[in-house]
Amino acid sequence: MAGAKAEGATEEVARDSAVVTVNGDAAARWLRPLSAVCLTIELPATHGLAPRALACEAVIRSVDRSGVGSRVELRIVSMEFRRYAE
Repeated sequence: MAGAKAEGATEEVARDSAVVTVNGDAAARWLRPLSAVCLTIELPATHGLAPRALACEAVIRSVDRSGVGSRVELRIVSMEFRRYAE
Protein backbone atom coordinates (compact mmCIF):
# COMPACT_ATOMS: atom_id res chain seq x y z
CA MET A 1 0.00 0.00 0.00
CA ALA A 2 2.21 2.82 -1.29
CA GLY A 3 1.96 6.05 0.63
CA ALA A 4 0.19 4.52 3.63
CA LYS A 5 0.99 6.16 6.96
CA ALA A 6 0.68 5.18 10.59
CA GLU A 7 1.61 6.75 13.90
CA GLY A 8 2.96 5.00 16.92
CA ALA A 9 5.46 5.02 19.75
CA THR A 10 9.09 3.95 19.66
CA GLU A 11 9.93 1.31 22.27
CA GLU A 12 13.55 0.69 21.26
CA VAL A 13 15.93 2.00 18.65
CA ALA A 14 19.49 0.89 17.85
CA ARG A 15 21.83 1.23 14.88
CA ASP A 16 20.47 -1.93 13.24
CA SER A 17 17.00 -2.43 14.73
CA ALA A 18 13.91 -0.76 16.15
CA VAL A 19 10.71 -1.79 17.91
CA VAL A 20 7.61 0.38 17.57
CA THR A 21 3.98 0.10 18.64
CA VAL A 22 1.65 1.21 15.86
CA ASN A 23 -1.87 2.44 16.62
CA GLY A 24 -4.98 1.58 14.65
CA ASP A 25 -6.53 -1.31 12.79
CA ALA A 26 -5.88 0.21 9.36
CA ALA A 27 -2.13 0.03 9.89
CA ALA A 28 -2.36 -3.58 11.00
CA ARG A 29 -3.70 -4.57 7.58
CA TRP A 30 -0.65 -3.48 5.59
CA LEU A 31 2.13 -4.11 8.14
CA ARG A 32 3.58 -7.46 7.09
CA PRO A 33 6.94 -9.18 7.59
CA LEU A 34 9.49 -8.46 4.83
CA SER A 35 7.71 -5.22 3.80
CA ALA A 36 9.99 -2.21 3.30
CA VAL A 37 8.99 0.88 5.31
CA CYS A 38 10.22 4.39 6.01
CA LEU A 39 10.29 5.33 9.68
CA THR A 40 10.69 8.85 11.10
CA ILE A 41 11.47 9.12 14.80
CA GLU A 42 11.10 12.58 16.34
CA LEU A 43 13.99 13.28 18.69
CA PRO A 44 13.68 15.57 21.72
CA ALA A 45 15.08 19.08 21.34
CA THR A 46 17.57 19.93 24.08
CA HIS A 47 19.79 22.84 25.04
CA GLY A 48 18.13 25.20 22.58
CA LEU A 49 18.95 23.06 19.52
CA ALA A 50 16.49 22.82 16.66
CA PRO A 51 14.22 19.75 16.70
CA ARG A 52 15.60 16.80 14.75
CA ALA A 53 14.31 13.49 13.46
CA LEU A 54 15.94 10.19 12.70
CA ALA A 55 14.83 9.07 9.23
CA CYS A 56 15.20 5.32 8.67
CA GLU A 57 14.62 2.86 5.88
CA ALA A 58 13.75 -0.51 7.35
CA VAL A 59 12.35 -3.97 6.70
CA ILE A 60 9.69 -5.43 8.96
CA ARG A 61 10.96 -8.50 10.85
CA SER A 62 7.76 -9.35 12.70
CA VAL A 63 4.35 -7.98 13.66
CA ASP A 64 2.61 -8.94 16.92
CA ARG A 65 -1.07 -8.01 16.97
CA SER A 66 -1.89 -9.65 20.31
CA GLY A 67 -2.08 -6.43 22.37
CA VAL A 68 -3.45 -2.95 21.91
CA GLY A 69 -2.04 -1.76 18.60
CA SER A 70 0.59 -3.72 16.67
CA ARG A 71 4.12 -4.28 18.01
CA VAL A 72 6.47 -4.13 15.01
CA GLU A 73 10.10 -5.27 15.02
CA LEU A 74 12.23 -3.72 12.27
CA ARG A 75 15.68 -4.27 10.77
CA ILE A 76 17.21 -0.88 9.99
CA VAL A 77 18.77 -0.66 6.52
CA SER A 78 19.85 2.99 6.67
CA MET A 79 19.38 6.02 8.90
CA GLU A 80 20.20 9.71 8.88
CA PHE A 81 19.50 12.73 11.07
CA ARG A 82 17.29 15.44 9.59
CA ARG A 83 15.91 18.74 10.79
CA TYR A 84 12.34 18.33 11.93
CA ALA A 85 9.80 20.95 10.88
CA GLU A 86 7.23 21.41 13.63
